[in-house]
Order: sequence, then structure tokens, then C-alpha cells
Amino acid sequence: MYDTIIKGNLERALPVESNSFSAVISVGVLSYVRSFELLFPEICRVMKPKGLFVFTHRTELWRDDVGGCFSQAEKLTLSQGWECVSIGEPEPYMPLNPDVNESSKTIRILAYRKN
Repeated sequence: MYDTIIKGNLERALPVESNSFSAVISVGVLSYVRSFELLFPEICRVMKPKGLFVFTHRTELWRDDVGGCFSQAEKLTLSQGWECVSIGEPEPYMPLNPDVNESSKTIRILAYRKN
């Protein structure tokens, strides 16, 4: 299914050439990142112009700006030409989890475009 697998750390420089991807998609991953001031510029670097970045993030982590996710996205929108395409409404994260602390969590689907 995959031609290449690249191992990396999302809180360090990505081992990928600039302008490599038309889209970057991350589902269920960014809730564990605590250093968005490096990650988001790196995603911007590896995306081609007009590239699309779609990701999920837990609602409370986005709202409370944990790790600077929200503020870094805003910073790139203002300074690097990111365009916010969509911020979805909260939706269930793991609704079938028997642990009520987990099943009550919600996520948002967010999309940004590199200009």
C-alpha cells in the first residue's frame, strides 16, 4: 500500500523536503503534541503552495490553547498566509468507550490552506 514510510518526531524538524505534499492529514495525533510553534511551521514548509492541512484536535485542547495549537494556527494565518478553510463543530471523539471520561470528549475537524 505504501511506497515509503518516513519515521519522524512531530516536535522536531520533519525529515522531508520542502514543498513535498499537496495535502497533510492528521487524525487523532495532534492531541499528544505539546510544541506547535515548531510543528505548524514545519507542516507549512513541507506543503506545496495551495496545499491543504486537515487535522482533528480535541475540542478542549483547541479551546484552551494547550501547547499553543490555536495561537500558533492564528499566528500562521496572520504572518505566513495560512487560510482557515474550516473549523468544524464539536463531535464525539470515542463515543463507544465504556469510560465516561473518554466517551464524553469531543473533537473538531479543522482545515487550513497554505497560500
